[in-house]
Amino acid sequence: MSQHYQQRLTLPEPKVRLPDLFDGSRSTLRGFINQISMVITRKPRTYATDSEKVMLVGDLLTGNALLWFSPIFERRDPLLQDFVRFIDALRARFEDPNKAVTAARRLEALRQGRRPVAAYASEFQLLVTDSGWDGY
Repeated sequence: MSQHYQQRLTLPEPKVRLPDLFDGSRSTLRGFINQISMVITRKPRTYATDSEKVMLVGDLLTGNALLWFSPIFERRDPLLQDFVRFIDALRARFEDPNKAVTAARRLEALRQGRRPVAAYASEFQLLVTDSGWDGY
């Protein structure tokens, strides 16, 4: 094993802030999943297995999201062993089923108003991506 690789294994993982609890709100799902992905990326030894990744998410659920998760956990569903499938199931349950249509409608009604251009541009780009219009 190279010395550089051995040093990387012994370096402590960075301290990271965990995301806020997720309650099942459609408006916060994307950010929650992205923040979970960042935590896992920055702490690969802590969250080395799919099961540990799923348990991290489970620890951060509340409200309707926790009500959804509880039976999965209690019956030891195979989803607990497959992080990608678990996140897909989380999205299927809590993501807007008409995400593209909703984004297109919001895009058509989007106005800058009194907010900064950067905030307007960020929302515009997000809605373009979600609407599927980014290929045009």
